[in-house]
Parts: sequence; C-alpha cells; structure tokens
Amino acid sequence: MTEFRAPPPPPDLDWDPDMADSGDGEAPRINPKMIAVAVGLVLIGVLFGVLFFSPSPPPTECRGLTNVILNPDIRREEALPICGYVAETQPCVLYILNHKKTDKLAQDFFQEAANLMSRGVWAIEVVNPDYSKMKIPGAHFAVIKIPPMN
Repeated sequence: MTEFRAPPPPPDLDWDPDMADSGDGEAPRINPKMIAVAVGLVLIGVLFGVLFFSPSPPPTECRGLTNVILNPDIRREEALPICGYVAETQPCVLYILNHKKTDKLAQDFFQEAANLMSRGVWAIEVVNPDYSKMKIPGAHFAVIKIPPMN
C-alpha cells in the first residue's frame, strides 16, 4: 500500500491579513516611474490631438512672379506669351534673374537672352530701346521682349 505524506507547511510570510485593514493612517507609496509614464502618455495624447485635430492653415494667395522690373517697350495690350511655350516665329517675353547683389543694366542681359533664344543681340536691342538703360536691382527679374525669328 502507498503511504500518505502530509504536505510541507506554508512558508512564513511578512503579510498579516489582520494588520492590512488596520487603517493606521499610512498612505500607500507611489512609484515615481508610474508618474513619469502617466505624464508621458498625457503629453503624447495632447500632441496627437493638436496634430490631428487642429484647423488647417489658411490658404495662401498666389500672386505670381514678384520682383519684376517691367519693360516699357511691352504694351499692356500685347499680352506676349512666355518664351518656350510658343513657336519661334512668334514674339515672346523672357524673364532673366539678376543673381548678383549689385545693380545691372537691362542691356547686360541682352547677350544672355540672345544666346538662350538663338537670336542676334542687335535684334533684341532694336525691340527693347527704352528698357536697355533701366537698372535691374539684385534678386529682381528683367523682362526682355524677344522678336520673332524670320
């Protein structure tokens, strides 16, 4: 027959159930790590709310190209198209930026316009007589009228 053995006695614990409900006035200890985790979660929630539920910024108004020195040789009623979008047999307008800090004359841009558009410098000078002596400040655009190619 098998022998019956009694289970071992339970280990001694520091906890006494009678003392737990005593209400001796001691507050439970708060873990500082749990406070840091709670504050972090609140901050993440606030950032999430701000990013996803804030109103969108107002739309910006498109004003077109700024800092352009207008060419008096181009009449308003002409309404010339921008070069590169029309055939070479039509007159057009070329915008060239003065990338220097110093002022330059519009005439200084005629050689560059002639190279870009495969025209003679004299042809560009003929159609832009009043504009050639105007000063183009730094970071501004020169508007050069390009004659049609014959």
